Amino acid sequence: ISASAQTLVGTDAGSQVDFYQFRRVALAQQQVEFETKELDFGIPNALKRLYAVYITYKSSADISSKFKYSIDGGNSWIAFTSGSSATSTTVWQRGKWSTATRSTASSKFMLQLDTTTTSATVEINDISFEYRVLKKKDG
Repeated sequence: ISASAQTLVGTDAGSQVDFYQFRRVALAQQQVEFETKELDFGIPNALKRLYAVYITYKSSADISSKFKYSIDGGNSWIAFTSGSSATSTTVWQRGKWSTATRSTASSKFMLQLDTTTTSATVEINDISFEYRVLKKKDG
């Protein structure tokens, strides 16, 4: 994407269409509950085992216990067995949140960040998942 690329949003004003330039500005937020959609990693019917989630973030407080995952569509949330406790509001941190060694397999996963009980200011740059597709054993 070039530096001169613009994202425009058009609205129907009745007799004309008005266009507005969309500007993305990163904002650090406090007391937020964020949940991803159900993620199937492009293989919807295959069982997968989630091992870890890697997140590049900035945070004003320890958020190691603020991330959880779900294997049942968000009906219940499971705490990670370990998480990153590094804090910095100016330098991107690369954290790892690990699941139990033999965590329950699922075809879909959700991720939740819940900072509603803290005043941590958090910015997330990217999220990646370490998982393995489980193959059925013949026999």
